[in-house]
Amino acid sequence: MTAKIVSPNPEMGARGKARREQLGLEKNRLAVRLGIGTSRLSQMELDGVEGLTAIKRWAEALEMDPQELAFGKPAKQRKGK
Repeated sequence: MTAKIVSPNPEMGARGKARREQLGLEKNRLAVRLGIGTSRLSQMELDGVEGLTAIKRWAEALEMDPQELAFGKPAKQRKGK
């Protein structure tokens, strides 16, 4: 996965890390799912990622809604507000 980091989004990174830990996934297992190295995943968990494709792939690997990963709220909750 080629995911460019833009201005750091530590909130997104923290949500990704929390979900990985909730699933009981070790960093190396998630990195393999994403086709990246563990150091890259560490950077993503600190700063988030840019781009819809990268967010979608990360969210799919974490079995979560991409909007929840990116913005902290699932799509269903965001539509009604």
